[in-house]
Amino acid sequence: MQSPWHNTAALACVPYDEQDLDEGFKWRHYDQQGQDSWSYLYGWAYIGGEPWFGKRDSKVDPNAYGYQYSIEPDDSGPANPSYHVNHSDRLIAWFLHHDDRRPYLIQVYNYQGGYSPGRPEPYNDVCNFETGLRTTDVSTSAAQCGATDDKTCNVMVVGDSISNGYEGDATWRYRLWEWAQDQNWQARFVGPLTGTEKQNAAHPPEPPPLVENPPAPPPAQPDPSQFTGAYAQSDAPGFVQGDSGHYAMWGRALGQDVGTIELVMAAQGAQGHLPDVLLVELGFNDIGWQGAGAGLVDTMKKFVDNARNANPHVKIVLADVPQRTTLGDANPQLPQRTRDYDAALAQAAPGWSTPDSPVVIADIDKAMGCDPSSKTCATAYDGLHPNPLGEYRIAAAFGTALHDAFGIGTAAPEAPASVPDRQVTAPTNLVFDGSQQGVTVTWDKIVGAHSYDVQWREVVDGAEKPWEDAVPAAQFNRWDLPWQFSFQPVDGHRYEVRVREVAGDADDLKSAWSQPVSGIAHPTTPKPPDEVTAQAAGPGEIDVSWTPVPDDSLTRYAVYVYDTDTPLVFAKVYGYAPTVSPLRRITGLTPGHH
Repeated sequence: MQSPWHNTAALACVPYDEQDLDEGFKWRHYDQQGQDSWSYLYGWAYIGGEPWFGKRDSKVDPNAYGYQYSIEPDDSGPANPSYHVNHSDRLIAWFLHHDDRRPYLIQVYNYQGGYSPGRPEPYNDVCNFETGLRTTDVSTSAAQCGATDDKTCNVMVVGDSISNGYEGDATWRYRLWEWAQDQNWQARFVGPLTGTEKQNAAHPPEPPPLVENPPAPPPAQPDPSQFTGAYAQSDAPGFVQGDSGHYAMWGRALGQDVGTIELVMAAQGAQGHLPDVLLVELGFNDIGWQGAGAGLVDTMKKFVDNARNANPHVKIVLADVPQRTTLGDANPQLPQRTRDYDAALAQAAPGWSTPDSPVVIADIDKAMGCDPSSKTCATAYDGLHPNPLGEYRIAAAFGTALHDAFGIGTAAPEAPASVPDRQVTAPTNLVFDGSQQGVTVTWDKIVGAHSYDVQWREVVDGAEKPWEDAVPAAQFNRWDLPWQFSFQPVDGHRYEVRVREVAGDADDLKSAWSQPVSGIAHPTTPKPPDEVTAQAAGPGEIDVSWTPVPDDSLTRYAVYVYDTDTPLVFAKVYGYAPTVSPLRRITGLTPGHH
């Protein structure tokens, strides 16, 4: 795809005056209206892009890129201010994205042999000049990476849960891999991870960390074993068994990857897999949970810069952030912050391109098409993460960007009009355990289950009470009846439990209920305190006390604090060691809330 500023200089460039170093070169180009004119650019260039102080450019920011420089039109010939910019990317990128079409002068030197304080030899013939400056159409550089030859192209997907996928998903990465196979594009998908986010192993409830001894902060790089989940059984063995590398993690934020991308790319390079192309899908977690907006574009620019530190020739496709369905009062600013960021990215990203490292955008927000005021979306199983149709849509958005910008493939991918949704099944082999917690139920794990709805009820004298919904849902194939939500179980009472698989918000992504299982509760865990009191202590603070529990097996109290003025909020849980007279001040709450 040609830029609106597609410059045909390389087809008609000639030395303007190769002996007179104050004259530089001139070449023919065509502007957006197809008008033929001669262009001149004037200045010195060397690798690094910093101004040569002492010249008339001494006030130029040395950290600015070429297209950010203020270069005056050529109204004065060689007396024009001179600028040092990288001749292979920054200066021509500036020329491509600048609105001024008047002639400029440039004098280009070849510093490829390294920086020297003396004057090197200038380009002195058409071929060298063409090699150095024919980069205005980004598709020419993409041809070095599998578009028109047999060179294998290392492609790394960098993203969050949208790209990582959950256990049992096909993933949009696989759909893009299918398109690459169909188009005979020699793409190898690389990265330190290979699987999806796996379902946690079943385990008993864990006590909260002690307030007096908080846990260490999580590492910058999460445990890679968490991302070894299986793919959909329909995914081809060629992808699953060797071509599913990526760098996408559930819950990942752009603000995290900006500091790791260079090291990750370098590590891949040390293994002979230096990424040639980055497909980047990041930003939702920054916007959704950290309050970012248009300013997140600055972080994305740093990400691009750091990626280029590892590979100055990397091609980059940046996805915008998709809208998700409404979260209501829980996050009312999310839609506007998403729009602000996407608009800012669309405006800024084209200016980040260099001839060696082009940057283009994949519009996955349009591809997904979720309405932020709606409660459902046809392409997402939970309002955000792609369902099978959404996987095709996101792959098509990235593939279209690769095809249109870099000339990869004979045709851009097309998503099918509809795709069968995933199948869900009722859990089986439920087992009731009445010891320890009093009511513990386990069942066979279902690959692809995102969670499990649980219902329970007490059976007294043979009479069945109404089913109670367990809150929160079970995140793995075990459920323990939590006393703090129900003041149950009661020793000696019978309880009945049933479970269903959940793979999304829609009713057809929830299985039928399992056959119920029942048993008698005989809890062995310490009983709760007989009395708990709380009173305001200051803005955002409360004092909580409770009657001690006389039980030698007691190791910890868990204090649950709910903000009843914030809908859909999770409880904050504080852990305290047993004391004779429990009294704790809890801080960091929202002043004025209950």
